[in-house]
Amino acid sequence: MRKWILLLFTAFTILGGIQAQEPTVDGDTITISLLTCEPHDEVYSLYGHTALRFRSTSGKLDWAVNYGVFDFATPNFVMRFVLGKTDYMLGVFPFKQFHEEYDSYGSRIYEQQLNLSKAEKESIYSALYQNAKPENREYRYNFFYDNCTTRARNLILHNIDGYIEWNNVGKQQDETYRDIIHKYNADNPWSRFGSDLLLGIGSDIQLTPEQKQFLPDNLMKDFADAQVKTDTGTVHPLVDNTIVFKPHHPPMQGGSFPLSPIICAALVLLVTIAVTIYELRRRRFCWGLDLFLMILSGLPGLILTVMMFSEHPTVRVNLQWLVLNPLPLIFAWQAITRRRRGQKHWLWSAWTALLLAGLIGSFFQHYAEGLVLILLASLIRSVMGMRVKTSEIE
Repeated sequence: MRKWILLLFTAFTILGGIQAQEPTVDGDTITISLLTCEPHDEVYSLYGHTALRFRSTSGKLDWAVNYGVFDFATPNFVMRFVLGKTDYMLGVFPFKQFHEEYDSYGSRIYEQQLNLSKAEKESIYSALYQNAKPENREYRYNFFYDNCTTRARNLILHNIDGYIEWNNVGKQQDETYRDIIHKYNADNPWSRFGSDLLLGIGSDIQLTPEQKQFLPDNLMKDFADAQVKTDTGTVHPLVDNTIVFKPHHPPMQGGSFPLSPIICAALVLLVTIAVTIYELRRRRFCWGLDLFLMILSGLPGLILTVMMFSEHPTVRVNLQWLVLNPLPLIFAWQAITRRRRGQKHWLWSAWTALLLAGLIGSFFQHYAEGLVLILLASLIRSVMGMRVKTSEIE
């Protein structure tokens, strides 16, 4: 925590220096680079990071410009993040400290030195000056549409003479936001489960090449093959040179839950089938299993319900809500109590209808791993709840 406080203090000290001076610089004396940092073990870093480097030939100026600064201490940070109301800000750090931070994680940093004219460098510096002002340095963060990578890209593209030709486009395959995310959390099944659970049907659309650049690695690859076509008709590569900073420390390794989501879901389904067979044979009602499944469905259902009001457009419409919703949780005890008395309750029919609709929805949206198995387990119990017999009370 002391390290991050020091970095933030340094960032705002440099920002204050930028704001105090005129936005002028000799473009012939600086190099501007795109920095792409490899992922490390923290969940928030699974997709890497992008920054910019401003370095003078004299060595007096060497900054890492970072649009990914956020504060966990912000009131209601988690709720604001879920609702898409998180504000990130521009931070400017000494490159040495920025490099040391990622070196401690065991992450490589790729520096792509950009082939820019004197006027383009000065224009980018002037734009940075405007971004660093207190009224401008905060922005409403969106993981897919407006993040540290897209901000760095836009700062460059909006201040060059001409336009970019993305020569890497022909090498790309058709992908969705979900497809791209899966590449980066394939080794972290529970992180993958969580992201798939929160992402709605809007994340399953086919993307344009520019939309794929929300991820640092994609932008780096596109920059590597990109060419700038100027207004005078000349063409030159966007990247002049690439440098790789290899870490001195081994990559961070974290533990993970030994069972994958699909295995846990399969166990729940197997237990449900076994208990249901026991009920049918013994004519007993094992209400504890129903309560467990209702809680299992209802708690994440509360989160998915809140996500309907999020500013993130890719999470608002999520057909998984039909499977995981708060309805069973709210009326669980009432429905179970009535069934124990041999009385019917409308919840069982409503739950069955929602689950059947959710099963149909799985053909239109990619569901989180194992969720269909949880759906089937819940469906078995909801159907059982509809058949009330006084002799099945335990």
